[in-house]
Amino acid sequence: MKPLPCLASLLLFLASAPFATSFDDKNVQKQAEKAQEREPPFGQPTEDHKRLEPLVGKWDLACKFYEGDQATESKGSASFRFVLGKRFLIEESKTTAGGQAFEWIGTHGYDTGKKKYVSSWIDNGGTGIDVMEGTWDDATKKLTYTGELDEPEANAKYKVRWAIEIAGQDKFNVEMYLIDGGKDVKVLSIAGTRAKE
Repeated sequence: MKPLPCLASLLLFLASAPFATSFDDKNVQKQAEKAQEREPPFGQPTEDHKRLEPLVGKWDLACKFYEGDQATESKGSASFRFVLGKRFLIEESKTTAGGQAFEWIGTHGYDTGKKKYVSSWIDNGGTGIDVMEGTWDDATKKLTYTGELDEPEANAKYKVRWAIEIAGQDKFNVEMYLIDGGKDVKVLSIAGTRAKE
């Protein structure tokens, strides 16, 4: 099966259609095939996407929220599933924080144009969407995202770093840091263990 052309190429081809009316159908078809051949396979899943496969499934979570020297622990659950032909991994997680329900949905993928991992985050504590980019370290099996989080109440932006370690097929670990004055301050850690069926 040939890869689908990206939207930009499709629009360019459609825009040129009036100029193709003077050619016969075979010439038009050849032009379309050449356009597809020139198109790099940016839209197709790669080995970089496959690195996320061990996360697919249901998980039990042990969470720690840090505030200074104090840590609050809570239990939770998560599920990960691929969508759109394994181009993106959807994460849905639930736990408690400060005695209240805390839920979030994350999207993980690999942008073949940027050659970077990309992620988005939404949760029930706000109305914004946080976006991060990351890289993979094959030696440590870690995916590290960096980005900025908006804090509307404080009218501020915070630089953050997420480190996701995929520890085999049945465990993963996450650590989130705020980057404050060049120092990493841990604010959250998650230990995921594959849930028993």
